[in-house]
Amino acid sequence: MIRLFLRSLAALLLFQSVALAQQTFPVAAPSDERTGLHAFTNATIYTDYKTRIEGATLLIRDGKVVAAG
Repeated sequence: MIRLFLRSLAALLLFQSVALAQQTFPVAAPSDERTGLHAFTNATIYTDYKTRIEGATLLIRDGKVVAAG
């Protein structure tokens, strides 16, 4: 009788954690749909682990890098 009670209690505790797990929902924020050309001036650009360009300009069009230098 006690064994059955302990097994039932253990099963209840095990499945309770699954039932009460935190659920996540997608973020309802709108996506960034800016178009056009954006320029970041006086930027420090790292092209690789050795090369660094200071005072550079970075051009971005439609979310993609167009030019850097």
